[in-house]
Amino acid sequence: MAFLISFAVISASWGRHHRVHRAVARVDAPLRSINMLWLLMIVLNPLATKMLTTEDHDSVATHALRFGFYALLQVIAGLALLAATRRLTEQHLRTGGAPAPSGPGDGRDLHGVTIGFALSIPVFFATTYGWVLWIICPFVANRLGSRVRDRQRAGQTA
Repeated sequence: MAFLISFAVISASWGRHHRVHRAVARVDAPLRSINMLWLLMIVLNPLATKMLTTEDHDSVATHALRFGFYALLQVIAGLALLAATRRLTEQHLRTGGAPAPSGPGDGRDLHGVTIGFALSIPVFFATTYGWVLWIICPFVANRLGSRVRDRQRAGQTA
């Protein structure tokens, strides 16, 4: 089970990474460093996932440390991808000045995912249900993002 969870998380992370870097024309040293940080978080995912699936009768503090470590990896990986997106845009590193990807799966969902994991870390020290934020925050962020995009489109056509 730990392997499958780890595989699913790494697969989703790799997909986001691919969408962010789809039209990269060149790479500079800061972008390379950001990508190495992201890769380190991905490499640590199986360890963190194994920690999640360890069956122990933990205290809330032990549970918080295990789940908090996993969430922290996801936050750092998400922030690294957001930093890479910003770097690619600001330094015009995309092919032919291509804009950042837009539309479904363009990486904007990453904000909700990252916020959900970040908010869950302190919540885990109070309850074992902080993981619920991993589900709720991306959903809420996606809904809010859809409304904003719909308003922007309505304003453009008016």
